[in-house]
Amino acid sequence: MTRVKSIFPFAILTMMLLFESCTRMEEVSENGKHDSPPYAGGLKQQTVTVNGFVPVNQEQIPATTAYIFRDGVLYKELQVNFDRTNTARLSVPSLSRLYLLSGYAATVQEGATLESDFMDLSIGQSSQHPNSAPYFLSSHLEIGDASQTGNLKVGLKRGVARIDIDASSDAKTLIERVVVENAPATGYAFKEGSYPQDGTSCMYSKDFSPATGGRQEGLFYVYPTPHPVRITIDATYDGVPVRLYLKLPGVDRNTIYTAKVLNAGATLESTFEILPWLDGSSVDGNPDLSKRIRLSAAQCTLPAGVTVDYDNGIVNVPESGANMTLAFVAASAVQMSSVEGQTPDVVIRPLPDNIRTDEGVVSFFEVEVAPQGKGSLAYNVMMHMKSPLLTQSYDYVEMRVEKSKNQIETVRMAGAEWMAFNTWGRELEDQTYPSAGYDVEHMYRENWSACAGGFYQWGRLYTYIPWKGYNPSNNLGGQAQDIPWEHDTHMPCPEGYRLPTVKELESLIPIPAGTDRLPDNYTNGVGEPIEVTLVDNGKIPSATNNPNHVERYIKLTNQNTGEYLILPLAGSKGDKVTHNNPEFGLRMVLWSDSESPTGGYAWSHKVDYGKTINTSGAVRKEQLQKEAFAPVRCVKK
Repeated sequence: MTRVKSIFPFAILTMMLLFESCTRMEEVSENGKHDSPPYAGGLKQQTVTVNGFVPVNQEQIPATTAYIFRDGVLYKELQVNFDRTNTARLSVPSLSRLYLLSGYAATVQEGATLESDFMDLSIGQSSQHPNSAPYFLSSHLEIGDASQTGNLKVGLKRGVARIDIDASSDAKTLIERVVVENAPATGYAFKEGSYPQDGTSCMYSKDFSPATGGRQEGLFYVYPTPHPVRITIDATYDGVPVRLYLKLPGVDRNTIYTAKVLNAGATLESTFEILPWLDGSSVDGNPDLSKRIRLSAAQCTLPAGVTVDYDNGIVNVPESGANMTLAFVAASAVQMSSVEGQTPDVVIRPLPDNIRTDEGVVSFFEVEVAPQGKGSLAYNVMMHMKSPLLTQSYDYVEMRVEKSKNQIETVRMAGAEWMAFNTWGRELEDQTYPSAGYDVEHMYRENWSACAGGFYQWGRLYTYIPWKGYNPSNNLGGQAQDIPWEHDTHMPCPEGYRLPTVKELESLIPIPAGTDRLPDNYTNGVGEPIEVTLVDNGKIPSATNNPNHVERYIKLTNQNTGEYLILPLAGSKGDKVTHNNPEFGLRMVLWSDSESPTGGYAWSHKVDYGKTINTSGAVRKEQLQKEAFAPVRCVKK
């Protein structure tokens, strides 16, 4: 299925992810009393000033522990106490290494824990932080010999990245849910630039009820990773559900990532590319409208007999019809912009509720397709879909309704099953069928010329268009005549049908006794009471546009059953006539399958109203030259 890529102007939500490295706190050098005690054994002491950061929405730095290693082994573990300026001072022995860890307590043993093992310390998920990595700070410092002068300073550094959301640029934007996927489940405490190799990942989510705008800080903390992390924001823009996507190529510790949700009016091609993340630049994310609106197999409700090609967006409906719910998934809620090929037999109603799933935003439509009437062709309905964020439709779903299994519309009357329309040849697709939602008489009222059928020379298959002239006119199909007219190679009836016999035509419309006039009511050859109605559409056939032609037909109604058979006054043409005038509206003529005793002639059945259109037509069994032109009404074999 070919789809056209188009460029549309629209106002769309776009998400910009900005990131910035956190600025380390200014190092503070103050004289004061040491928070840690002096060490025994005559070790030379150095003073270390420590600066830390308070997490968002908290009042103090998490509990912090100092780990002092000498000669590769843990020498001392002690708690660090910060003052109101988030500064602490420690006395640390010379020729040692100081490790600081805030927000996480390592399991260690003085005199036993090796520094090499301690350096591999990783931090996992915490029961206290099930929906985010735990916030922690870490740092380490080499302590030299006593010849060093002045205080040593070290700043604790965040071990995680922070995710913020900023929707403050437009009051119409409200955030409902934020999801972070493929986030690492663990991170190293001290080994910056290295990542645990267990490969496990996790998902974080935050719901807002009610939906909120403005800026939300510290929604998630995420361990650093070199792998992509996906961020999804479910929002509404002026009430329209929207799903925004962003993929970070990687995450660095001590970095704040701010997702700014903006309303950017732009002319965009309906294909989007997420730009690579570069230090100091930004990444744009949008509802991914480049992906087609598609049907959701998980959300559609389909009755038995309905099948769906989800890859190509095709819904196949059986001839019995269906009541179903179609679910369309996209990056935003969708609307139906137009319907092509809809008839009264197809009713489509949007349902009010949209839902969000892992697939995207799902919109629901209730669809009712009525059963196919007898003799109805297959038909297609195109549902053109669009996002409310776009001004034009950019995708569609096609419904294909199966043809009626009773393909030819027929009427049982006078002991035979008659086609409802004059034939147009042997092929099914060439016949006349009621449009979906309309009956046979409606077709005679609205498309009389198509119902009139083609003209045929007796015993031959070639179809002549009644309102066209032919010169020469005889045997354009180049066939010898089929005598009797009963073989498929020459018969202009669809498979399973044949020409009527003289007896069947006389049973349908008997020749009245004592007069040749067709009465308003009569009893046909099998005893059925028939009412006759001559209908004048009051208009010139569109096929000829001849003011002397009028669209008329005879309607024969079985008064017991209400069934009716319509015979158009489609006229005829004489032997070898080249003109284009079939004298529509004056007489009804039908070929039989039988020759007459006169050489070169065959029997036809006629109801002739004459050029003055008498109130009743003259019924005749009439010989026509075989090379004359007349319609054929087929009966079922």
